[in-house]
Amino acid sequence: MVTPDSWQVVLITPPAELGAPVYKIFSGWDLPEEWRLSSGTHDLDNLKSFSSYFLWRQSSGTVYQLSKNKQPEFTEYVQSVFNAKVLAPAKEFEFDIQCLSAADLDNALTKAC
Repeated sequence: MVTPDSWQVVLITPPAELGAPVYKIFSGWDLPEEWRLSSGTHDLDNLKSFSSYFLWRQSSGTVYQLSKNKQPEFTEYVQSVFNAKVLAPAKEFEFDIQCLSAADLDNALTKAC
C-alpha cells in the first residue's frame, strides 16, 4: 500500500484519436522529498471512500491510501516535478488535465451510486 504525504488526482483526457481518459494519482512525500505517478485507471470502480481517506487500486494492482486532508500540499520540489512531468507535457501535447479534489471524488462516487 502506498500512503503519500500529499497527493493530487488528475483526469488526463487525450485527443480522441489517442485513447481514453485516465485517472492518475500524483503523490509526494516531504522527507525525503520524493514523488510518484500512479499507473492509473480508466474509471472509479476501485475507488473506496471512508470518513478520512480513500483507498484506490490502480491498474498495476498498487493500492493508494489517500488522506482527505492531505491534498495537495506538495513541497516546492514535488510541485516543480508535478508541473514538469504532468502539466507541461499535457499542455504541449494538447491533453486536457482536470485536477480533482477529495470533494470532487466523493461527489463522483455519490453520483455513481
